[in-house]
Amino acid sequence: GINAEYMGLPLPVVFFNFLTATEGTYTATESDVVDIDGSAARTIARIRLMTDGEFQQMLYVEDVDGASVTKEQFIQQKIAEIFMSEAVVEQMKCFRSGFLGTGLLHSEIFEQLSPEDLQSIVVGRPDDCVSDFDLRQEFRIVMDADLTRYKHNELFIQALWHVVDNRMRLDAAAGTNLKRALLKFITGRVRLPARKGEEVIRLELPYTTMTVEEYDGIVDRLPQSHTCDNTLELPNYCEALLFGSSSVWARRRRAEGADPDRPLFVTGSDREAALAQLTDAQVAALRADVEDRLYVKLVTAVTSAQTYDLDKVDSESLTRDGTSGLMPRVSLDDVGRGGICQDNDTPQTFPELAQEKTATPDSPSSDCLPIL
Repeated sequence: GINAEYMGLPLPVVFFNFLTATEGTYTATESDVVDIDGSAARTIARIRLMTDGEFQQMLYVEDVDGASVTKEQFIQQKIAEIFMSEAVVEQMKCFRSGFLGTGLLHSEIFEQLSPEDLQSIVVGRPDDCVSDFDLRQEFRIVMDADLTRYKHNELFIQALWHVVDNRMRLDAAAGTNLKRALLKFITGRVRLPARKGEEVIRLELPYTTMTVEEYDGIVDRLPQSHTCDNTLELPNYCEALLFGSSSVWARRRRAEGADPDRPLFVTGSDREAALAQLTDAQVAALRADVEDRLYVKLVTAVTSAQTYDLDKVDSESLTRDGTSGLMPRVSLDDVGRGGICQDNDTPQTFPELAQEKTATPDSPSSDCLPIL
């Protein structure tokens, strides 16, 4: 397969000690108990701290002859009971039989592996599936060639990593670890890869857009993923804001006499010059809007991944306060007023996410639409 898969079962090192040793020769230790049974390990530690009187009282309760066993002997008996019970011995026989049947035990490569090495290969690195991580260090990121073609796509990618690295953390209100949820959305699991930097995540632009009307349709679309090959498809929100019907570019083209009854096409040279035609304040507003849009769309996608199919989500789930509602949209006309325009306190819904594709949600006033 594409990725080096591993078992989701956290088998302890002692399992591989028993598996690789000659049958009946491995003796479990107290450290093995610590690895698999914290409660039993704490009990052993308490026994060592007992006075002779307390130890004798415990033996009496356990119905053990106190004159015939020391603390260490009693502890070793308990360890043997954990690892050498009839059920455990029988199960390990089955595992060992299957393992020996592969022929690996006598291979030259296998002879160089320790039980810890084998555990790492089969189970993967230790991971609590909760802690923060750097997606770009854990995976090799392969980007769609189009994402490297224009200057505004560089801004788009910078905004993406700022959102992923700094904003997609624990959502206390929803009780969701957003970065782990994103990892599951892309790969199908919350656990990090077995080996850092070996698995691939692909970033792709799923839509080919040529006209202003097509860009208008992209602004509110959600990211999608393909877990079979770790692909994240991102609508190009940056380009959609630059060339949508309310953008600076579109308004200038109309002012120059473009036929309002014919589709307004965007050319490669338009894309090349897109950022150069904006002021520094407009570029800053654009980046802020792109980041907000990326954050909301990613959060909506990863937290609704089990309930939506190809952008169809119950619109009610998208109008709650917090991470599931639309972020206020940036208007370049409002840069002087702080860059954020909110005409009312009612959260908006994603147009294409309504139950009926033809339904149009209430729109904000025209000066609150993105006009990049």
